[in-house]
Amino acid sequence: MKKCILWGMGEGYEGIHHSVRLEILKKNISIIAIVSKDIITDNYDGYKVIKKRRIKRVSI
Repeated sequence: MKKCILWGMGEGYEGIHHSVRLEILKKNISIIAIVSKDIITDNYDGYKVIKKRRIKRVSI
């Protein structure tokens, strides 16, 4: 299983949301966090939201 960090949670994310969910159900990937420049919430769709400067600190 690949561990992934998604880049952005805007229109692009909404377009691939169902594909991401399918890959999670098939146990091909797990989402560690979503990177966003404008953090308005700590969690989005059940995933932790972080700023890009924190990527190196995310535990895998």
